[in-house]
Amino acid sequence: MKHALIHVLWLSILAARAYAQDEAPALKIREGVKNRITTDIHDLRQVVEATKLSQTQRDGLLEDIAAAETAFLNEPGEYGDGFRAVLPLTGAHARLFGVQAALWRLQGYAPLTVWQADLWGNLGLWDPPKREGAAVAVHMMLNEYRAGAFNISNASPEAARISLRIEGMPGVANPACITVHQVEWTDTRTGRVVAAALPEAAREGDNYVIEVPSGMTRQVWLTFHPIDVAAGVHNGRIVLNAGGAQLETPLTLTLYPFRFPDQPALHSGGWDYTAAAGIYGVTDANLEAFLKHCRDHFVDSPWEGKKVIPEGTYDAQGNMASPPDTAAFDAWVKRWEGARRFCAFPNAGSSFAGFDVGTPQFENAVKAYAAFWANHMKELGLESSQLIWLLIDETSDLETDTLVVAWAKAIRAGETGIQIWEDPIHGDMSKAHPELGSVCHILCPNRTMFLRAPEKYARYFLEQRDKGVTLEFYSCRGPARLLDPYAYHRMQAWSCWQHQAISTNFWAWGDNAGVSSWNEYLAPRTAYTPFFIDAVSVTAGKHMEACRESIEDYEYLVMLARAVASAGKDRPDSEAARHARKLLVEIPGRVLNPATLDAFWWRDPLDRTTADTARLEILEALAALEK
Repeated sequence: MKHALIHVLWLSILAARAYAQDEAPALKIREGVKNRITTDIHDLRQVVEATKLSQTQRDGLLEDIAAAETAFLNEPGEYGDGFRAVLPLTGAHARLFGVQAALWRLQGYAPLTVWQADLWGNLGLWDPPKREGAAVAVHMMLNEYRAGAFNISNASPEAARISLRIEGMPGVANPACITVHQVEWTDTRTGRVVAAALPEAAREGDNYVIEVPSGMTRQVWLTFHPIDVAAGVHNGRIVLNAGGAQLETPLTLTLYPFRFPDQPALHSGGWDYTAAAGIYGVTDANLEAFLKHCRDHFVDSPWEGKKVIPEGTYDAQGNMASPPDTAAFDAWVKRWEGARRFCAFPNAGSSFAGFDVGTPQFENAVKAYAAFWANHMKELGLESSQLIWLLIDETSDLETDTLVVAWAKAIRAGETGIQIWEDPIHGDMSKAHPELGSVCHILCPNRTMFLRAPEKYARYFLEQRDKGVTLEFYSCRGPARLLDPYAYHRMQAWSCWQHQAISTNFWAWGDNAGVSSWNEYLAPRTAYTPFFIDAVSVTAGKHMEACRESIEDYEYLVMLARAVASAGKDRPDSEAARHARKLLVEIPGRVLNPATLDAFWWRDPLDRTTADTARLEILEALAALEK
């Protein structure tokens, strides 16, 4: 009887644990929704109380907020497996935004207001519409990607379903060179709402459909990618139809007589780990979409772990007895056909193939190992220098530095051409191993540390660069959604130019913390991906768009430098040449002003127009040099 009771109790405990595990996601979602809507009720009350309406009008709105709160408390709180933290989250949440619509009507707003905001700024959920209207104007080259945007605020009591049509651009209406995105508001694990997701707008017949809930602002994001369009100024319009109302927004596309290269100079990587699905947010179902998004954003330096560069076997003297299996490596290279670099992480330790670091056998084995993979690169029609090895990630003490130096010396002894890449994070680089810089081909400082540490920290890397070591930059802060796509992502390539670095890198393209980017309430930790990733899809996000535009900004500087060098030979004293030389010297410092080096969070106030102003100056300078 005692054993039977224990058995029953044990089964009850197991059942309770299973129930708790099943309920845990639902509880997290309910808690996230509760926090979001409770916060929004509080914030909207403050907005209403701060208005200059009459007390009667304010009281009426506050009563409506209280009614929305009651409706929320009476909601069942069951959200289902497909829940997405896209605002409004529930019917009561939509009702709350309806109060903001009523507020806007009392303030004299029309049912729909089209207005402009800073392209890269952080939209506020309770920001009132601006009354100045909107006009989208984009200046660019052929074959590059640039963005424009405008906002639609809905003050009507009902959700608006708007038909959008682009007219007057080259070709037919709604030309293929412009992609229309409906920006979604999403909540985050930290409870800060962002407007960063860029799903493509739905199509209905020949037009796009934009949905704007009552009392909310919808940003419409336009991605321009003209390929076969004549240079010049193209004036068109964006026509919006909602019911019987029609609104128009001017659209100007200015194409300069230059073609952006298919492959820009600056390298880009983000620890994607795509040799096989199942790492971070990459799955069999979304892998191809993920790869396409990466390629479309100029990612040319895929990363992978040790599994693509297995060891092989070695005899007692450290000579290779049987070669490594190349199947995983070959599949990885094929998957990333066209990539310019292949970056692998051997995760070097205190031994290799059973041989301790510092022994002759270790040195023989590592030398043979490197020689094999360098030769295999050539068999695949690639250069051995396109293979990059990060031996130990983020070394921060002398012990790990010493291992890096030992491995690097063994690898370099064979003169294979494999590039040794390290990202040391010593708080004081003077305490790094004295040979660390000399054994590495590439040093990649953390950009935040590089910018904010005492001057001697940056000086270490610049001195190594001047000795022939290649520089890159990487960043790995998070949560990604809260970072400023302008200061954190776009400015990194400008830092690369300023310090002669050849690659911009971010942790990490696929790291969605193991959950759908559309439901961060379930995230067990910080998510870093600049995309919106779920198990079956990948959606663009503003942060990754900023990475792409950053690489393009760098290319503008490359093109200007080439034009200045050419003008220096042909007509060095022309006014255009003098202006271009001055611009090349001054413009990076102007864009990388102190504010951009300190404000990495999207909520921070910042002028985010400087880079676009600068690149327009570069376009004009390039055009002047062509005359």
